[in-house]
Amino acid sequence: MPTLATGNRLRSAEHGFTLIELMVVVAIIGIATGAVVLGMPRPGGRVRAEAETFAARAIAARDKAIIESRDISVWVTAGGYGASQRRHGVWQPINLRPFEPENWKPGTTAIVDGTGTGRAVFDTTGTIASPVIFTLVRDSDHATVAISGDGTVRVGP
Repeated sequence: MPTLATGNRLRSAEHGFTLIELMVVVAIIGIATGAVVLGMPRPGGRVRAEAETFAARAIAARDKAIIESRDISVWVTAGGYGASQRRHGVWQPINLRPFEPENWKPGTTAIVDGTGTGRAVFDTTGTIASPVIFTLVRDSDHATVAISGDGTVRVGP
């Protein structure tokens, strides 16, 4: 065993972890894993989340109409949604994020009034002439989106 200059001998250092320390680490990992698994969304996601994504994009379209002083519309069909802008008297699709056309997730359908298409046209003040209401449905899950005349977008159960 080595000896120090002061004459004291060095004790051999302990190597490794105790069983208690290892058990604590394993327990912490187990708790963290359980929290992650419980917090994961369902595989297809919730319909409400899909409705909220649409609502956020509709609000962005309203804001774009105000900022650019141009009519902007958002449209909804059973299969998806998108946005258009009026240029030179013609509606043209907006193919930039977040306005580009999107399909609903598989199994999701939008129930729109009798025409099958809902369109909200935001004017330069952010208001619309005709309110739009539609319901997203997937299995037994559903969510309703309403765009009122003053341009307010709401998502409900």
